[in-house]
Amino acid sequence: MSLQTEKDMDVKTRIIEKATELFIKSGIRRVTMDILSEELGISKRTIYENFTDKDEIIYDSIFNLILAHKSEIKKLIARSDNTIEAIIRIIRYSELKYSDTETFSSELKKYYPNVVDRLRKNGEMNDGKILLQLIRQGMAEGLFHHELTPELVVAFFQGKGKLASMHDGINNNRFTREQVYQSIIRPYVVGICTPKGKKLIKDLDDVVFGNKKINNTKI
Repeated sequence: MSLQTEKDMDVKTRIIEKATELFIKSGIRRVTMDILSEELGISKRTIYENFTDKDEIIYDSIFNLILAHKSEIKKLIARSDNTIEAIIRIIRYSELKYSDTETFSSELKKYYPNVVDRLRKNGEMNDGKILLQLIRQGMAEGLFHHELTPELVVAFFQGKGKLASMHDGINNNRFTREQVYQSIIRPYVVGICTPKGKKLIKDLDDVVFGNKKINNTKI
C-alpha cells in the first residue's frame, strides 16, 4: 500500500468518525458539509474528493456502526454463561444503543430512504439473525417452550427497544431501563421460559441492571 493510499484512507476515516459523532449528537439533517468541514478543519473539496455526496458518508457511517454493534454482541455472547444471559445482555446493550441513536435512526428512515434501501439490499440491516439463533438454541436446550415461533420472539425484542425512550403520556417522563425490564422484558421472558429457563432468570435478577457482576463483567 502506497503512502498516498494510506493518507487517503486516514482522511476518509477521520471524516467518517467525525460525521458519525455529529450525526449522533445533532441528527443527520443538521450536519451539513460546511459544518463537517469546519469541525474537521479541512475544505469541502477534500470531503468531496473522498465521498461522492452526503449519502455516501451516511452509508459508511452506519456501516461502521453496524460492524461495531455486531462485534460487541459477539463479545457479550462470549462472556455469557448461558443462552438466556446472552439474550438479556444483547437486549440491554441494544436498548442503550437505540436510546443513544434515536434521532439519528428516525431521521435516517424518514429522510434518507435510499441509504436504508442500500443497507437492506446489502444485508446490513438484518440485525436479528444472532437473536434468532439464540432463541432457537434456547429452545433446543429446553430453556424456552418448544411451540414458540422464534421469528415472532425476535420481532418483539427488536420492537421493545423503543420503549426506553418513550414518554409516559402523563408526566412526560421517560421510562427508565429498569421500568422497561420489570414491566415488559422480564414478564415476557419468564412467559416463554420452561421451568429450567425460569431458574436461570431468577439467578440473573440480581445482576440484570449491571449493579452486580457476572464473571466479573457488568451486563
